[in-house]
Amino acid sequence: MGKHYERIVLQEPFHLSYPERFSDGKTSSITPKRRGYCCTALYRATSFPDNWTLVKDLFRPHRILLSSSTTESGGVHLSNAE
Repeated sequence: MGKHYERIVLQEPFHLSYPERFSDGKTSSITPKRRGYCCTALYRATSFPDNWTLVKDLFRPHRILLSSSTTESGGVHLSNAE
């Protein structure tokens, strides 16, 4: 049994991978790795789940092997490993 995808909700001219979605109860955000830009970016939903706006690039190391986020104590903690 495979995954079923209804549609693409975030389209960019480059590859996006490992999107992590989190919410504070009012706003949904995702932090995908952006290949070709060598960074992890923060996108915020303007109309969940179909419309997303780039807020900013969060990390710009030479290369990212792992990017993750966790929600703890009412906040979001982001980390990257090279």
